[in-house]
Amino acid sequence: TQQAPAVSVKTEPKQYTGAGMTRLVMSIAAAQGNVQDAAKFAAEELNDPSVSMAINTAANSGGVLIPQNLHSEVIELLRDRTIVRKLGARSIPLPNGNMALPRLAGGATASYTGEGKDAKTSEAR
Repeated sequence: TQQAPAVSVKTEPKQYTGAGMTRLVMSIAAAQGNVQDAAKFAAEELNDPSVSMAINTAANSGGVLIPQNLHSEVIELLRDRTIVRKLGARSIPLPNGNMALPRLAGGATASYTGEGKDAKTSEAR
């Protein structure tokens, strides 16, 4: 019997945090600030269509500083470097970016009572 030829599967190495943002900056620097050339550089030279698309999308939507699909990389790298974190601020996880805080529905009220009379009780709402 004859054996089938071996098939090798090549897996992509796991990217380090900030790799996408690094490629974005490299592309813009190589193109000397020209957005169209930067997108072309990312697609052809770096073989990274996601960065190319991020550059094009950012340019067409008004030129945001950090494209939406790369902002989480940058935020995670900078989070521990903030002064507030160094002072010991507590971090609260926000599922889906939302947080519910209980609050009072009404404000405080005040009134006068006659001298020597019992004060009225009230309840917070």
